[in-house]
Formats: sequence, C-alpha cells, structure tokens
Amino acid sequence: MGCVPRVSAVDGLPVVAGGAYRGVLRAVILTAKERHGLGLLPELAAVLARAVGEYPGDLLLVPVPTAPARIRERGVDLPLDVALLSARMLRRSGRRVRVVRGLRLRRVPADQARLSAAARSENVAGAMRWAPKFCPDSAIIVDDLVTTGSTLREAVRACAECGVPVRGAACLARPAR
Repeated sequence: MGCVPRVSAVDGLPVVAGGAYRGVLRAVILTAKERHGLGLLPELAAVLARAVGEYPGDLLLVPVPTAPARIRERGVDLPLDVALLSARMLRRSGRRVRVVRGLRLRRVPADQARLSAAARSENVAGAMRWAPKFCPDSAIIVDDLVTTGSTLREAVRACAECGVPVRGAACLARPAR
C-alpha cells in the first residue's frame, strides 16, 4: 500500500495519518479489525511506520487501549499490535522507538461507530488513565483511525493528568475530506 502521510491537527496537536480512510486502505483496516485479517498487520504496520516516521528524534509510541472484549472478539488489539510491528520496522532502519502500554481503560466506552461528534466526546470522557509509574519526556499517541478526535483528546487528557506531554499522534487513516 503506497499511502502518502497526511498531516493535520486536533486542537493544535499534530496528527499524522498513513493515508485517507478510503479505497484499499479502508478495506484493509476493516478486514484487520473485523474479520481476523492478522496477515494484513505487516501491511498496516508499514503504513503506520511511514506516518510515525514523520516525527523527528526518539519515539515513544503509546497505543490507545482497546477493550478486552473487543480484543477477544477480533483476535487483535489493532493499535497495540500495529504499533509494535511499526516500532520493529523503524528500529531496523536505525530509529530509536519504544512502545509503552501507558494508557488503560477506567471503563469501557460504547462503540463509537454511529455516534455524533458530541456523543463521541461524551462517550469517552474520563474513560482512560495513565498506568505506568514512570513519566516519559514525551509521547506519541497511536490509534487506528482519527475521525472526530474525541478518543485522541481523551488520551491526551489522561496523559496530561499524570504530567506526560504528548507531542503528537499517528494513525493509520483519517477520513477523506
């Protein structure tokens, strides 16, 4: 998948997406998420690695947490699994990259697929917390999709609550606008 990274912002925070959420990229993401397309994870990891690679310097990737029931249902924790594979790819090219499962769910939000932007914000408000006992210098939040930015805002809030500065976000895709 030859996706070109797309740069945008959510509340001033840079967000780099692997591409637009349409066509082949959309089909691959949906297959990986909903149809146990584990063989597609390396392709998606390459897309995320290109997006994450837009950030300079050492990288600490913090995937958005997935509800345990969704992981069991899908057979994959897409943000975490793709972040781990992307980090491995970037390390092979000489980048210093770590993945930390720093965010945890306090509660499981409802599925956001059919919610409005306002309902999404309300749905995820207060749903995450920072779990590790250490406080990194900076973090890059990783998610599969950024649509309204609600989940990203909640992740940034949870990091800020414990003094973890977020320097940006990276995702596989953003809506084609």
